[in-house]
Amino acid sequence: MPYAHLPDLELYYETAGDGRPLVLLHGLGSSSADWALQVPAFAARYRVITVDLRGHGRSQTAGGRGFSVAQMAEDVAALLDQLDGPVAHGPAAHGPPAHVVGLSLGGCAAQLLAARHPEAVRGLVLCNTFARLRPDGLRGAARLLRRAWLLGTAPMPVVAAYVAGGLFPKPREIEMDCSCPDSAGLCKHLAAVLYGVGARLDHRPELLFLLRKVDH
Repeated sequence: MPYAHLPDLELYYETAGDGRPLVLLHGLGSSSADWALQVPAFAARYRVITVDLRGHGRSQTAGGRGFSVAQMAEDVAALLDQLDGPVAHGPAAHGPPAHVVGLSLGGCAAQLLAARHPEAVRGLVLCNTFARLRPDGLRGAARLLRRAWLLGTAPMPVVAAYVAGGLFPKPREIEMDCSCPDSAGLCKHLAAVLYGVGARLDHRPELLFLLRKVDH
């Protein structure tokens, strides 16, 4: 299995396809498996790089604690160093800059990566993320505090289950009107990204049936 060997971490990643690099960064409590449906489509034009961010999936730190978004951004920069040459020594010293797609937490890391290593990033696609966290009222603040408490005290699968439950609190809500043929492809990809294919199917196996159904 491919790992980037960092000073304090074995960072898991996968690549597929050829061309300009396209980095896909997942959300909190998930893993690179979120992008299972997107990778084959993008690999036809790009060199797709998916990463298990620090503390997620197969990129576990010793003790499972003590990491930040800034560290995640630097991890990705270090990975690009190893794959294409140093990103910290100017645009002439490394390979072609990457398009970076970040979902939720991955979007936070993508923004820091672009801010700290602009020569390594050609473009950003930011999905359901933020640059500065501002909870929406008291309910939003309470939800944020609970998520922060879980992040500091519970393993990532527990955090993932909590986040997934907030996205789809009732079983019927995951149907997302995928019965409409015109919206089938959109529903399939939206459900896959938001819900986390692979990492969260264990919690809601009925989603797998819906994704298979709209393929036909």
